[in-house]
Amino acid sequence: MASSDHLNEQLFHGTAQKFKVGDIILPASQAGVRQNWGAKSKNDPNKAYATDQLDSAKYYARVANIGDTGKPRVYQVEPVNPESAGWTETKFRDGVLRQHVSTEGYRVLGRVWTQRNRPSQ
Repeated sequence: MASSDHLNEQLFHGTAQKFKVGDIILPASQAGVRQNWGAKSKNDPNKAYATDQLDSAKYYARVANIGDTGKPRVYQVEPVNPESAGWTETKFRDGVLRQHVSTEGYRVLGRVWTQRNRPSQ
């Protein structure tokens, strides 16, 4: 896919971490953090993930770092290097999960959502 194919596309990253505009969200292996999804995750720790669906990003934010005290947040992001990023699809029994992945991470453009109260666990 050419880097210009999705110039107007909005991408979102859901997390319990706090970021500021301009911060870079790195892949887990580069950031020195554990993956949110644990040992059963099929996500590559050498890639950072985003979605074009705000509701999906909210879901990821809610389940991110279960047990941490951070509030779920969603940030609008852009790939640090569009040439090292693109879409991937994973097939499941009930459908297909479409994710945007980057080996160099995502730059935070702004926070678009914060859950007011962390759900009880």
